[in-house]
Amino acid sequence: MMTRDEKLRFIRAMCNEVRNIALEAVEFMPDEWDGHELRQYLADKFACEVSNAMQDKRSKRAREYRRVIQITNH
Repeated sequence: MMTRDEKLRFIRAMCNEVRNIALEAVEFMPDEWDGHELRQYLADKFACEVSNAMQDKRSKRAREYRRVIQITNH
């Protein structure tokens, strides 16, 4: 279990890591890319960070996560 502060630190660290990867990759991105491709790129980078515990959609943990998200609508 994580405290509120631990959650905040984790979120900041993960966002910073994905941001840094994306910023380093900008020079290799096609000039035609705009917000559509960039959103997908960022979504893909965050998706790569999904833990094994959450990848199995049938696991109790993943089911509980989806239930909470539906209830809170976040």
